[in-house]
Amino acid sequence: VMWGDEIGLSVGGTNSRPRLPDSEERNLLSCLPPQEWGAAEAGNPNTNTNNNNDEDGGSSSWCVVQNEWGTNERLQLIPVDQFVPGPDVQEKELSIHAIPEACDEGEYLLHSPASLQDGLATCDGFHVIVNFEFWMEKGVMNFYAPALPFALGIPILESDYCTDRNGDYQPWNSSTTGPISNLLDIKSARWGCLIYYMAVAADVTEGKTLDIGRFLRRVTDHDDHTVKINERMDYVYIDVEGKKVNQKAPEIPRDFCSDSNTATSWCFVLSW
Repeated sequence: VMWGDEIGLSVGGTNSRPRLPDSEERNLLSCLPPQEWGAAEAGNPNTNTNNNNDEDGGSSSWCVVQNEWGTNERLQLIPVDQFVPGPDVQEKELSIHAIPEACDEGEYLLHSPASLQDGLATCDGFHVIVNFEFWMEKGVMNFYAPALPFALGIPILESDYCTDRNGDYQPWNSSTTGPISNLLDIKSARWGCLIYYMAVAADVTEGKTLDIGRFLRRVTDHDDHTVKINERMDYVYIDVEGKKVNQKAPEIPRDFCSDSNTATSWCFVLSW
């Protein structure tokens, strides 16, 4: 490939879940003008946009919409020191977003310290980022957002399984984030408890008053688990009665970062 050549940029990854930036189904990066990107976004579930304002007040958008190399997918390789914006060549900024460890329909994204080394924890539109600490011990995942006076404990169960791309059941991944993302994959109510914990932390960060009684009522509103809180009121545990905790789950220290062994915060992105 030479400088000045027209190219297409294929976007994808290894995630078996569809309609995500890192999905196995790859599509081309498109830059759609204002009159086109809105319709594409509304009509195509694969659209993943990053808007940029043009000089005339309109907007264009980077999208992942299709796999056919057409006009909007034709990119050109130009050395940065030779690029001169003009009326027919608009300068666009392409931000690198970190690929989340778990992504719930693009509204809730969980990032580990390792994933944040490759990009920014952000998304389009209004969103809030909650930093938290994470550790695993004795088959329990622990989450602590400093905005709240208590941590949340979620057990990893021996019965926790997820399906692969062929629909076959597989045991959860034994990596650091496998048990977390598995809660989303199996649509566990425990994933909803984690979302609510992070949402309450975001509200408190924004200045709202914490109502711990309301929090406990909301996370208890499921048939498959009960909630326990210790005497110091600083630890809430999701207890799934009648299910065995997976004691073979790996131990993850509280200050562990998988790539650098340094204390680095995890984060949870909530968007609207």
